[in-house]
Amino acid sequence: MTQRTLGIVFAVAGLFLLAALVLLGCDAWRAARTGPRWRRRLVGAALMLLAALGLPTFAGEGDPPAVAPRRTTPDASADWQAIHEAWAAALPLAKTGKSTSAQRKAADDKMKAASEAAKRLVAKGLLAQQEADLLAMELANLRNDIYREPPTDFRGTCYDMAYIPPAQQSLQRLNQRLPLVEKLLEGGKVNPTAGGKIIAGIEADLAILKDPKHIEQLKGDERARADAARDKAAQAIQRLRKFMPPVPTCYVPPPPPPPRKPKGQSYLNQRLERIAAFEREGRLSPAVAERVRKAIEEESATA
Repeated sequence: MTQRTLGIVFAVAGLFLLAALVLLGCDAWRAARTGPRWRRRLVGAALMLLAALGLPTFAGEGDPPAVAPRRTTPDASADWQAIHEAWAAALPLAKTGKSTSAQRKAADDKMKAASEAAKRLVAKGLLAQQEADLLAMELANLRNDIYREPPTDFRGTCYDMAYIPPAQQSLQRLNQRLPLVEKLLEGGKVNPTAGGKIIAGIEADLAILKDPKHIEQLKGDERARADAARDKAAQAIQRLRKFMPPVPTCYVPPPPPPPRKPKGQSYLNQRLERIAAFEREGRLSPAVAERVRKAIEEESATA
């Protein structure tokens, strides 16, 4: 039987099954999607044959039932997409400090769109005002990091950009963030996406304030203020992480091996007797046998 003939027979058998299901009042399209595999294949082939012939498929008006639209979560909305795109465009440029004028213009446009999107999310009740303010602050920090060096296509001889020591800049950023973070935590609710970006920004400045090389650049009471800000920031991160979803792990470390059981004196005597037997049989020379005995005794002593 050829493949084509087999397909026709299969479709005809499905037609008989489909007719029986319709007479029993069953939903044909549900039968094609659920139940035993053989039934799904037969009913599916029958429906395809009816559709190819232009005949009704026993599903209301002849069309499959409408699929319910997928619920859109806040993170899947166009506003959240604009925020993700702003971070994706600005973060690499901020880390390297190297970018062209065109790249900076594109990043500025995306960051401006992200700021507007955050305002709309606040209006919709999907984002707290403190979260929007913190996101705007992170965007401003990213922009400052992007513009700390002249663009790579800059052809001038003078680029006016005041130098601020990294530790001093990180201390200033943390002191600006912490009051807003405290207000956000008092509300008892943190959006995971916004919280992740806020935590990443705090950790970046926290790493600078933990570096002795950068701490040396602080003067006077700035070091004491940096220590206080560092402790408060670390506590804020711990509290923010409680609102973050758990990170899935695909690797489960194997359990540690069971401890080795110490060998008894009888086992030691058996090994020594075997060495003595090999020596008597001439299979081991006396010097080699003595070294082996000494190694066995040392191993037994350390076990």
